[in-house]
Amino acid sequence: GLSLSRFGIVVFSEPFFFKSWPQYELDGLVQRHLKEGNVLLPIWHKVSKDDVMQHSPSLSDIVALNSSVFTISEIAQQLKILLDEATNA
Repeated sequence: GLSLSRFGIVVFSEPFFFKSWPQYELDGLVQRHLKEGNVLLPIWHKVSKDDVMQHSPSLSDIVALNSSVFTISEIAQQLKILLDEATNA
């Protein structure tokens, strides 16, 4: 399913970093992100840039929405805007 998706929304959280299946799927999305660009839409949930950097330095540089800064409604609204822009492009 990931190969047919235009985007991958990934929620980075402490549990995410310690499970193998999410990491496997993330690896596929990162490969597509490097090849195609702007495929990965990360959300940081109760993690900091330092937390993400500790697990994956390259992912810490991708602009992410952060649940410590935005409400769930604001995150959903921002994702909708991004997806609408991509659909209309």
